[in-house]
Amino acid sequence: MSSKTDPQHCPLCGNPNTCAQANPSQVQATCWCFSKTVSPAVLKAVPADLRDRACLCPHCLQRLQDETSSDAP
Repeated sequence: MSSKTDPQHCPLCGNPNTCAQANPSQVQATCWCFSKTVSPAVLKAVPADLRDRACLCPHCLQRLQDETSSDAP
């Protein structure tokens, strides 16, 4: 993904991330992710050059949570 990542699209898959905070017309709305707990392991699973550029989509977040939880001891 380029350094000009679109904040309305997932940096991993490029699909819409449905982030209310990235959508100017919904910035006052509560985002779907506000009800999710994201472990540090999930954040570390995102490539460093893509972190903090855009929110993950619900699908990629769930996939990473499943992958990192299955790796836990």
